[in-house]
Amino acid sequence: MLAMAHFRSLVACASLLALLIAWNAGSAVAAGSARLEVAIIHSHHQDYPWTRAQQEGFMAALRRALPDRRLDFAVEYLDAERIPITPEYGRVFETYFANKHLGDTPRLIYATGKEALDFLAAWTNPELVGVPIVFSGVVGEEWLNGLDRRRFAGVIERVRVEENVALIRSLNPDWNRHLVLLGDASAAQGAMRPGLDAASRKLGGVEAEILSSERIDRAVSLLRERPGAVVLLTTAGGFRDYAGELVPLDAALAALTAVGQPVYAMDESLVRAGVVGGHVVSGTKQGEAAAELGARILRREAVEPLADSPTVLMFDSQALDRAGLRPSEADRQAAVLVNVPPHWIVRHQDLVVLLLLGLGLALVGAFAWVLRQNRLIARNARSVEAASRLADEYRRVVDETNIVSKTDTRGLITYVNDAFVNVMGYSRDELIGKPHNVVRDPDTPPGLYRDMWEAIGAGKSWRRVVKNRTKSGEAVYFDTTITAILNPDGGAREFIAVRTDVTQLIRQEDLIREQTTDPLTGLLNRVGLVQDLKARRSANLAILDVNRFKEINEFVGLQRADRLLVAVAEVVRADSRFASYRVGGDVFALLAIEEGLEEEFVETVYALVARLGRDPFRLDGQELHLTFTAGVATGAAEDVYTRADHALDRAKQEGRALVAHDGAVEQASLQNSLVLGGKLKSALGAGRVVPWFQPIVDNRTGYTGKFEALARLIDEDGSLIPPNLFLPVAKKTRQYDAVTRAILDGTLAALESSGASVSINLSIDDLRNSDMVAYLEERLRQTQKHRQVILEITENEGIDNYDEVARFIHHIKSLGCLVAIDDFGTGYSNFTHLMRLDADYLKIDGSIIRNVVEDRNAQILVRTLVDFANRLNMETIAEFVSSPEILATVTRLGVDYSQGFHLGKPEPSLPAVTGAEPALFTSS
Repeated sequence: MLAMAHFRSLVACASLLALLIAWNAGSAVAAGSARLEVAIIHSHHQDYPWTRAQQEGFMAALRRALPDRRLDFAVEYLDAERIPITPEYGRVFETYFANKHLGDTPRLIYATGKEALDFLAAWTNPELVGVPIVFSGVVGEEWLNGLDRRRFAGVIERVRVEENVALIRSLNPDWNRHLVLLGDASAAQGAMRPGLDAASRKLGGVEAEILSSERIDRAVSLLRERPGAVVLLTTAGGFRDYAGELVPLDAALAALTAVGQPVYAMDESLVRAGVVGGHVVSGTKQGEAAAELGARILRREAVEPLADSPTVLMFDSQALDRAGLRPSEADRQAAVLVNVPPHWIVRHQDLVVLLLLGLGLALVGAFAWVLRQNRLIARNARSVEAASRLADEYRRVVDETNIVSKTDTRGLITYVNDAFVNVMGYSRDELIGKPHNVVRDPDTPPGLYRDMWEAIGAGKSWRRVVKNRTKSGEAVYFDTTITAILNPDGGAREFIAVRTDVTQLIRQEDLIREQTTDPLTGLLNRVGLVQDLKARRSANLAILDVNRFKEINEFVGLQRADRLLVAVAEVVRADSRFASYRVGGDVFALLAIEEGLEEEFVETVYALVARLGRDPFRLDGQELHLTFTAGVATGAAEDVYTRADHALDRAKQEGRALVAHDGAVEQASLQNSLVLGGKLKSALGAGRVVPWFQPIVDNRTGYTGKFEALARLIDEDGSLIPPNLFLPVAKKTRQYDAVTRAILDGTLAALESSGASVSINLSIDDLRNSDMVAYLEERLRQTQKHRQVILEITENEGIDNYDEVARFIHHIKSLGCLVAIDDFGTGYSNFTHLMRLDADYLKIDGSIIRNVVEDRNAQILVRTLVDFANRLNMETIAEFVSSPEILATVTRLGVDYSQGFHLGKPEPSLPAVTGAEPALFTSS
């Protein structure tokens, strides 16, 4: 905290600050102006409850404060919860923001959270540097010292620990005074110790501990180890699962409250899902307070530079009842109650309406019955005759418009009408006196007729669609109703069957079913999904892809792979909340039955993906573990499939289990691609895409004569842009060929003054590009450096035609080059295909080498790979050797060479090595 005297001095400067901020607000808010551009920049994403609450409170309050102004809000999200806010990210975002608001500079900026405020404090755009900024959602004041007080004013979030401890004590008389403050190591959590100390002094001692855990399972375990404790949540929006993915807020709260201890909260967005409540900071109130500061600035009124955020006493009504807690009358009157059960009449309004309706109908019916009886007595004689005539006419109409037959109580046919004879192809003589099984289809299950005899034998009507066979053997379908004709004593005298021919309808349904149904799994196919989406205005859709199924297919065989797909289909079909589809070879889709509930849908799909990846599938006694990637989209049904497919692609690119389509993130990604694509084009034209060289060391002698060429992009300011950022953009913008040629030319030029060996990476697309292969051959002939070059092919990059790769290797080795296989050890069928590729070097994937010191399985795998490579006359290289322990271990296991930061970092020039054996590996 700032010292009190320092804080008072800040308040004393409020008037001067107001004049400076008002001056910066600009002439656009003068009395005659009606339109104001206001920018909102959030630290977190738009689905974050705290973000939404602050924005809604700010916008509503600013409109109320400035009723005579037309306010245009531009909202942007840094998404700091999921995206690292690096300097490069900041430069791209600042360029994007400036271009978006070109000629329309905002007159006020509202920032939520420390990340957004830090971001704006470092802003360099001259048109935006003078814009006044108000903020909220910030804990503590120490870090504000570096801000320009002429531009910044805002709301400080105060941590109300002492009030909450007092509230917990009043609601829990038997409390053992053990308090656990649980959160995710945020700034709010770190500012709580003074309040804890004050509460402990007032209550005569509180045993308090502050726990921080980013893993939800660890947080639950910590709480279970502290029986009798009361939990006070500082935040629950940053917990992650065992895979490092953010856990949805409701799921995190459900896991924490399930432990059984009373759970209180200090944030209004957490008062749900079993959380009792407490004195909470309110995002809505903070937004409103920030809006009041902003309005005063825009009206050129005096403001104080800092304001405290108000708190709200809030309880979840049902959580109070379940925990048996009874707040004082004063607290209950002052508190905001959420999740209040509706009144009994509201909860059972359908029953109440039915009871009233039933009572009314009963009264009306009783009155009508009295009148009806009087009329029936007068009409009885006439009705008997009329009914007889009507019955005869009805029988005639039924007989002429339907297929009719009668049987006696033994089931023998006693009558068939002309329609029956015409459709079935039998004469009456062939039917009368015969049992009905003369027309029965042999595929009909026996249980159907047992049900029929049980029903009509009890005097009930029986109706089903029944398949029969004509005399010529053709299948026909009848919608059949059979009714017993009773004797006066109630016994059956005969049975009459009335049929409607529905054969054409059944055949049309079968045809439609064939067109919309996947024959392997029985699920609806993509056509069926498109038809279902056309019938909706909005939809929640997920697309699931089985990761690396092509390799699984090759590993287990086509028939067993099909059985695996059927097993996956059975799991997704079992969830009644979804309609399930197979929309591609190994791609499934899930369409939520209920519309709306977008957050619940995303959480449900996330849980399904986790379960599919956790529970093994059994195939012929063997357990197979599959992993899945999902893309989720919600909203308008007309384009939900396209958006879910884009989300699936992004999930694959980022290596995540699930990605929900996010318009703001997609826009930022597109903007980043455009900016970086322009930088790459400029760098290629200026010769600033160059190779850097990392050494590879001989484990037996320590000699360094081999190097790996790594692609680097040098920006205009001299900074380096690594390949993991610009290579994906190069592929999207069709500049990848130019990058490959630049690295090839730069490496060959470096070899003019060095005897070292250097490998040059080629992608599968490069191998298939005849122009690229021709260019490679021509440059090798010109430089005569083919014996110092090794061409490296990545095994896990999606090789789907090993014969094609084998032909390329055979050709390029005939020219004198050597070949290396990179990232080996990540696929299902590597050993089988490697024997066909005739490579010279084998690079063991870094995911194996990282764990080789402690992981016995990794050691066994490395030893196996070394032995396998030796048998094929290949040498081995270990990647990602980052410590002396790893180097010693791979050397002991027989690996020939090592590469990694422990042995040397990439450098822009190649040493003048002589006498080196030809060997090396380069990856872009």
